[in-house]
Amino acid sequence: MAQTQTNAKTELIEKSITTRTLQQYTNRVDIVKKFMANRGVETCDASTFAEFLKELSATTGTHKKTTAEGYRSAISFFQHTYGIWMEQGTIWADGWEARRIVAGYGYDAKAAPQTEGKNPRGQIDQEMFNNMMIIATEKYKRFAGALEIGYRVALRPHQLVDLHKGSFKNGKLLVPDKRATSKNGLPITTWKEVVDPEARFILQALEENRTGKYFDFSARDIGEIVKAISKELQWEETLGVSFDGAHCLRHGGMSHIDKIYTENGYDTIQKLQKMQVVETTHTRYTRANAKRQRQ
Repeated sequence: MAQTQTNAKTELIEKSITTRTLQQYTNRVDIVKKFMANRGVETCDASTFAEFLKELSATTGTHKKTTAEGYRSAISFFQHTYGIWMEQGTIWADGWEARRIVAGYGYDAKAAPQTEGKNPRGQIDQEMFNNMMIIATEKYKRFAGALEIGYRVALRPHQLVDLHKGSFKNGKLLVPDKRATSKNGLPITTWKEVVDPEARFILQALEENRTGKYFDFSARDIGEIVKAISKELQWEETLGVSFDGAHCLRHGGMSHIDKIYTENGYDTIQKLQKMQVVETTHTRYTRANAKRQRQ
């Protein structure tokens, strides 16, 4: 009886994501398993995960945080669904340590020297976003809602594609809290206020009409759409900055949300608290494209 219930639960979880996503998760876990086999390791814990990412970085030369988050999400899914690599019944891939490791991997990307000849990353401002959505609604309707949310809520790409039934409630969105550490005791997730009314409308519709994930595509897929529209509108040639993926939406969205809070009388400290970012991140993200250009 217990085995039947377990199988039913596994089948239900598997059906909550697309076949493509399940295949991506499986491929990532298989890569981790290959790493473990080469190292003679029987189980993957947080420290093994950190070593895996270190070798992945050395082998591929990439430091993208989305890459690390993709592997963490895959392991988390397999732990929830199949119970692999558990630590005394605990899903460590959901814990602060795994998220800290991913954050550290992302920091390496920011610290790495900029590629010679590559323009700095740009932000998609309000006018650019409006032009983007004209094209998106005509050519990329499947992605239009995600682009709206990515900009209007200023979400990280992996947060955007991880949204699911239950993520939006009472005008707030449940997202990972990067401020959480083992020392401050903050929970690893937090409810983030959604101040843009259009975003609230879209999220409410998704919450009411989805049974699993809100979107059935990856962060990379969204990034490719952003790059395609950027190329069509010739942003990089015109502005001298790079629009290399969905993170440009977050940069522009930060300015969009900042403007809303400013218009409602919030001071800088209040805005940072509401937006759940530190001042250095806020300053970097809200910097206009003209001030980002390579000198």
